[in-house]
Amino acid sequence: MHAKEDRRVGRTRKLLEDALHDLIVEKGYEAVTVQDIIDRANVGRSTFYAHYTDKQQLLFSRFAELEAHLSEQQRLVRARSADPVERVFGFSLAMFQHAHEYRRIWGAVVGKQTGVAVLMRIQGILEKIVGREIASLAPRGSRPAVPPTVITGFIVNSLLGLLTLWMNEESRYSAEEVDRMFRVLVKPGITAALRSG
Repeated sequence: MHAKEDRRVGRTRKLLEDALHDLIVEKGYEAVTVQDIIDRANVGRSTFYAHYTDKQQLLFSRFAELEAHLSEQQRLVRARSADPVERVFGFSLAMFQHAHEYRRIWGAVVGKQTGVAVLMRIQGILEKIVGREIASLAPRGSRPAVPPTVITGFIVNSLLGLLTLWMNEESRYSAEEVDRMFRVLVKPGITAALRSG
């Protein structure tokens, strides 16, 4: 019975998420109301509020899953790579793939207040993941040429800048190609920054 309930909850949440995503593309997040979402998903108002407090909570509902997925990718790369700098970038391909999967929504929110909120949430997730990795590479008592917080900010902002450029141009590049370019551009600087100053 419990598994059946979980599946029903999952289906309902997916209906609501899909409805919100479609409506964002059609009319922009700011113009979407909870009534629009429940009409599109064909669920009752009480059903919506049983799962979410408002449309913003629905919009950000998958971010914990994104963080867990990126952290897991980071862990897998750390386990199989001997190159400490390569381990810093364990999350990046998964992030580009995620962005590519949600590219139609990206175009509808970029440049708007909602897009800023989405980017700030993603930035916070990436700063946690990258910050932990950079901290593990800078031994206690060492003085890297660049402080770890600056290295973390550089990596995260470089990724978000490239991701925004890629999404805005509806680029012909795949997620794998953009990830490769990101690493080519950023890895040499990180290698130099981690050396003791």
